Amino acid sequence: MGANTFGKPVGQIGQDRSACDDRLRLIAFAVRNADNQGDYYDGLAEKVGKTCTASDDLLHQMGDPAESSTRIALDALAGKSCSPIATGSVAMARRTAPTRMKLLVPERPNVAQRETPGTF
Repeated sequence: MGANTFGKPVGQIGQDRSACDDRLRLIAFAVRNADNQGDYYDGLAEKVGKTCTASDDLLHQMGDPAESSTRIALDALAGKSCSPIATGSVAMARRTAPTRMKLLVPERPNVAQRETPGTF
């Protein structure tokens, strides 16, 4: 229920390079479920059987039957139809739409920022 979600179906290890102060992030393993599904680089919606689109609902508490995702999930459980989550080229076009964002990378990162990418 909701929108196509993009995870990270792989895990990494950090490898320090002794010749310099760089750290390489190497792909070390891939994550798969019991049905051997795991390559969800284009989102989970293509990998699961039934999906339903639901928008964010900030007016109701999560779990409230009136909340959008909960309402659509209850309807789906009751056998009612819903709009499937967009996948493929439509979803990819939304994900890769050009934006004018600037990377949040410090000009001179400290040790913690180098060791743990994403730390600001």
